[in-house]
Amino acid sequence: MRMREGIVKEITDIVMEKVKAKSLDFVLDKSGVSINGVPVVLYAPENVDFTNEIIEALNKPGRATAATRKPAAAGSSVTPAAARATKP
Repeated sequence: MRMREGIVKEITDIVMEKVKAKSLDFVLDKSGVSINGVPVVLYAPENVDFTNEIIEALNKPGRATAATRKPAAAGSSVTPAAARATKP
């Protein structure tokens, strides 16, 4: 569970950098489905999908990862995940 939280945080941090840089209002997970199995996002133009940019940033050589970062000090605040983007 902890490992997954670290991975999600890494992805979220990079997505949030992109959100701020592009002044985006929404980021939706196109792979998500509702409880009855219907896709949540029925259509989105390809030109707004920045999944590959996020993957490239995550795979960038020398980038600090959850495994290489020092743990947060006790009492520090962590902002909850506000957005995520994945590709099916």
